[in-house]
Amino acid sequence: MRSFPLRFIILRSQQLFRPNCSLLKLMSSRTIKYHYSQEINRNNHNSTNQGQNKTENKTIDIQPQQMIELFQQLISLRKLEPTETNQEEMITTLDQLVPFIENFNTHQLEYFLILTNEMIIIEHELTDKLFEQTKQLLYSEQSNFNQTLKILSLLIENPLKEEQLEIFIKFLFTILEMPYLDASTLGNAIYVYGLIVKQYQIQSEDFYQSITRHLKRIDKDYDEIMMKGKKDSQLINLTQQDLKQLALGLHFGGSKTPELQKYISIKAQSIFIEIQNLILISKFLLNQETINQEFLNFFKQELEKSKDKLQPDDFLQLMVVAKSMKQQDSNILEFIVKRFLKIKSQFSLGDKAFIYQKMAQVQFLSQDLWTQFELDIKEITENCECFDACLMFYRIFDVFDILKPECQEFIFNYIIAKQNEIDAEMKELLLQKLQEKGIVSEQEIEESKNQV
Repeated sequence: MRSFPLRFIILRSQQLFRPNCSLLKLMSSRTIKYHYSQEINRNNHNSTNQGQNKTENKTIDIQPQQMIELFQQLISLRKLEPTETNQEEMITTLDQLVPFIENFNTHQLEYFLILTNEMIIIEHELTDKLFEQTKQLLYSEQSNFNQTLKILSLLIENPLKEEQLEIFIKFLFTILEMPYLDASTLGNAIYVYGLIVKQYQIQSEDFYQSITRHLKRIDKDYDEIMMKGKKDSQLINLTQQDLKQLALGLHFGGSKTPELQKYISIKAQSIFIEIQNLILISKFLLNQETINQEFLNFFKQELEKSKDKLQPDDFLQLMVVAKSMKQQDSNILEFIVKRFLKIKSQFSLGDKAFIYQKMAQVQFLSQDLWTQFELDIKEITENCECFDACLMFYRIFDVFDILKPECQEFIFNYIIAKQNEIDAEMKELLLQKLQEKGIVSEQEIEESKNQV
């Protein structure tokens, strides 16, 4: 038996705000109060209706054979080499599945969205249909809140109308005000809200300050943690996954709330967290004006202890963390370079280009790193798009002086050879950077423009 009234969500997601409430007003952080007891009583009184509601939902019954075959076809296409023909066939299959959306279960809905997001931008009308089915699965108890929030995170990857955005945020706020909100649901809801804030540039700091109210309900040690910096709690209310989702949501939303920084910093040191998740949590904690030195020291110790467990993707994430720090930490950058050079064969050419580009942005002048770049540059440029190579060079010009003359000449020769493939905007960016760094003179730039 569920520990909260389902009709609470159904009714409140429709009634929570006035339908013509402006989006700006909607973004403000209000404390939303409900008459829980009345809602629970009403739900209990009508409990006999739940069985009827289930039978009305089409996903409970046997699914159409054609729909099942289309999903099987998608799975088969997904396993093939990604060619243009295969992608076109996948798009056609996805389009054929649209009439069956009201028959999708949660896993089919998620799979459909993942593939669709890779192929096309979902139109507003289709977003409405998918969201409606998402709600129906939740209301009929065929989906839980965390699965629903996962679907929501996939839906918001596509452009939303203001009305759709309002509806999504109402839905999120309603979930956050459930009487029995748990840590996983809180973390996932804040994660989704952070994605919305990032994509639509919503003012959100007031909202994030209100999160402490939810944390106090979930973590019984909250006050002691904040007052004493307690790290040895036997009462674990947040898992590493919950903490990661919460921290990423705060990071995406640009939260600067000191209390949340302190709480997550202490919690991250008090529970077991795999290094991959700790790197993601650090995106929030190390992207602040004032960094908690205790956490920073702890983080660097954990990196060193777990260095043999780190995969190339972890280093890419760590590089993003290092670049985002207001004050660069040479120890972290040196750690990345040392490990990168040791296991460089495990990195794809694209990963290598990413590391070089980001290291150039922070102007990290490691002779060993840039010597390796000189060895890799030919293979990278031969196997990537011209635009990507030029974007990498745009950053490399920040450390151009550390490169040997032969490597500098290779870069210039590449740009000259590809000048007809480089679009006007990229050419302008490259010329501006060359002039800014004093690599070429203004006169040489003008002569170059005239030649083009």
